[in-house]
Amino acid sequence: MGEKHIIKIYPWDISMTRQWSPASGLYRLRDDSPDKLARDLWEQGSYIQQSATVEMLAHGNPRKAAEFVRALEKNHPESKKDIRGRYSSSIENYLFETPLDLLPSDPSEYPLDVEIHYVQ
Repeated sequence: MGEKHIIKIYPWDISMTRQWSPASGLYRLRDDSPDKLARDLWEQGSYIQQSATVEMLAHGNPRKAAEFVRALEKNHPESKKDIRGRYSSSIENYLFETPLDLLPSDPSEYPLDVEIHYVQ
């Protein structure tokens, strides 16, 4: 049996980046659609968009993070290079190239070789 990968999953009332709070929109990252987030956060700039992506990943929803960044790219094709350039090549590939049906949208969907530690 292979070695387990350990990941930390944050509850939705704690911000991993410390840039979001329930009052400042953390729950919107959980509840709003990726398309709505892409529209609403475009004017907020790349820093906010990148921190939103990190929050979705840290809260156990890489599928939504991928849908969000893909919606940003779809809505603003002229900024494709900039949007993709915000992430390391491995994260960029994971978010933009992995088929969505292979990405978990909930911690219960992670593969068996992933050990989840919940942050309290």
